Amino acid sequence: MRKLFSISNNKRSFFLFILMFSSLTSYSQVRFYATTDAKEIFQGSYFKINFTIKNGTEKKFTPPDFKGFRKISGPNSSFYSSSDFVNGVMSTSTTKIFSYTLLAKDQGTFTIGPAKAIIKNKVYKTNPLTIKVLKKEREKPKTQKENKDIFAKIELSDSVVYIGQQIILKYNLYTTKNIASYDFKSIPDFNGFNTIELNNKSQGIRKIIGDKEYYLFTIKKIALFPQKTGKLIIDPAYINLKLPSNNSRNFFFRSIINHKILTNSGSILVKPLPDNAPDDFSGYTGKFNISIKTDRKKVSTDDAFTLKLQLTSDNLAKYIEAPDLSKHLTDFEIYDPKVIGQKHFEQNGKLQSKKIFEYLLVPQKPGSYMIQIPFTYFDIDSSKYLTIYSNPVTIDIIKGSKKINSKSILEKYQLKPPLVDNSLSKIRTPFFGSFSFWLILGIMLIVLVLMYLYRRYLLKQSNIDPVLLKRKKAGKEAIKRLKKAKEYMENNQQSLFYKEISDALLKYIADKLNIPTIELTKENVKSKLQNLNISENNIQKYISLLETCEIALYSPGTKSDMHSVFDNTKKLLTEMELQL
Repeated sequence: MRKLFSISNNKRSFFLFILMFSSLTSYSQVRFYATTDAKEIFQGSYFKINFTIKNGTEKKFTPPDFKGFRKISGPNSSFYSSSDFVNGVMSTSTTKIFSYTLLAKDQGTFTIGPAKAIIKNKVYKTNPLTIKVLKKEREKPKTQKENKDIFAKIELSDSVVYIGQQIILKYNLYTTKNIASYDFKSIPDFNGFNTIELNNKSQGIRKIIGDKEYYLFTIKKIALFPQKTGKLIIDPAYINLKLPSNNSRNFFFRSIINHKILTNSGSILVKPLPDNAPDDFSGYTGKFNISIKTDRKKVSTDDAFTLKLQLTSDNLAKYIEAPDLSKHLTDFEIYDPKVIGQKHFEQNGKLQSKKIFEYLLVPQKPGSYMIQIPFTYFDIDSSKYLTIYSNPVTIDIIKGSKKINSKSILEKYQLKPPLVDNSLSKIRTPFFGSFSFWLILGIMLIVLVLMYLYRRYLLKQSNIDPVLLKRKKAGKEAIKRLKKAKEYMENNQQSLFYKEISDALLKYIADKLNIPTIELTKENVKSKLQNLNISENNIQKYISLLETCEIALYSPGTKSDMHSVFDNTKKLLTEMELQL
């Protein structure tokens, strides 16, 4: 974020106090809503439902009755907070989520009623959700061409647009298998478009296509702005997926196989704007809003004031130029504007931007003026040229006592160079032998001694047998992984949780017993633990926990209780550390 204001040191404390106060007044509006990862689902399948409270603390939360579904787990709650600093104002937002996992028991269309919460002594209700439960027919044999377990598609928000209009391009991945990771090997050049990649934080949702249930993930999202008319082609993208292999013989580790897929191509028909553009047309397409403010309400003709103009739109901020105010403010001399801030953000799935320009204005004659700035753009909803107006600002101009010129105004409002003192300085004592000299010398000697001691410590550490070092650190490393697993558990991130628990168990034994990864098999680990007199009960618990993690990671829909797995792992590693 660029700095919009410059403040002196003696005003900094007061300014921070104002910011803290403004953050309280800018607290966002309370929202309470429901979401789900499935609109359609097969009978007997699981799905997730979230109830989200934004910017509020509930005194009481009441879920719906989930009629027609069986509750498998929940409520699992998680809490997040974030702060944003925009144009000198800090805003704070909080998010609390109550999540449930439900089983679709019966076929039909069901409506999950609203949840209720008391927030700030007011009753809030979520939106109802409609879930369609389909009967899964017995799968028919398919040809190789029809049997697609994984594929990716380009999906466009619009296929016929005006030049300059925003289009959202999504790369959607449909899969019935687990995906370890992915990366794009090639992406189109997007010739003829201005582009910006959007944040992609969407979770997977269920999607039924034919008689198959897929998980749909949006793996990349881009905002496109066509810059020429005609039919523009978006070439296919080449994506490499990494899939866990189900044929691995190693009990503990699944090998990874590469799976290459190619998306479809896309086409967009870009229409020119109508010919009847008004003379003051800005040249921009989309949705715009304009606002202004001045730093002063009264000024004399021998002074100047600043006017800040903010444009909010669904266009790319860096390509938006400052509006020309000379036609609308004829009684003012206007200097070239400068950009003092710009920001992109996402709202309702589309790119939004803010850009702030600052103008320096010098009044030419006294009077009371109402300043209101028009802005003309092409509106995509009405397909017409539309002129909007800023908020009105009134400023009183009084007659000054002297005539000023452009040079004096610019000198006053621009940064001045630091003052240079040309007077003779007092005769100073020599640095050598002074108190400062001996102080600096003493500090340097202390630093040298500390560096020598630290070097000896490093040499001592390097002489330690690396195997012994790994054994000493095994317990500490396991604790770190358990802490990370607990965070995933509290945030209900199941896959990450089981992966971290599995790593904690495996890498603890690998470090403690100095077993190379290639030899880390079930029989080998069991044999070594028995030789070290680890109790048979703990060995069985260890193997059982690893099997639970493996099933949870590689068999979708089969999940164990995370709290139980975490507690058992923590207890087991503690007992084994004491025995070893």
